[in-house]
Amino acid sequence: MTQLYGGDEFKLLAKQLERIVPKAQKVERFAPAAALETGSMAIQAAILAIELDLHLAEWLLAQDLAVNEDNMLNAYRAVNEADTRRIQIGHLKEVCYRTDKYINSFMLQKAFALAKGTAYRYNYQPLYEFINAGFIAMRPLDSVSGFIEPFCERELEIIDRVHETDNGGKPMTFGV
Repeated sequence: MTQLYGGDEFKLLAKQLERIVPKAQKVERFAPAAALETGSMAIQAAILAIELDLHLAEWLLAQDLAVNEDNMLNAYRAVNEADTRRIQIGHLKEVCYRTDKYINSFMLQKAFALAKGTAYRYNYQPLYEFINAGFIAMRPLDSVSGFIEPFCERELEIIDRVHETDNGGKPMTFGV
């Protein structure tokens, strides 16, 4: 989640993906195109999350407001990107399910491990490490759905509550 929501290297990762796409046919001998697409989707999901958060920060700065719960609530409502936030959560869920699919592929894991030296030699270390961090994060999960479904459900509920005018009679907070 930290990588998807707060990674500092997304510009570099995007450049590396741009460099690797023409070479994708060679890579596809070891890793299916869908696995490479999943890595690209993860970076796109992270970029969307950063863009949405940037809009909130810009609004807070324009209003000269401190970051606290009340001001964040006002920022979310003023920026009014609830639908885009829902799309963001959908992308996150899809990335998690797609990553889970490849975690259990023995061939892909071995090909990925064998690619490390080549990735480092050709300066793809950040991209390799980003993908590897995703694999490592997903391994301990018995079921990706046991993690991502409750997480996304809670996030969608927060989005709904934040954008309701009267919050359905509930306190106006981010907690659910």
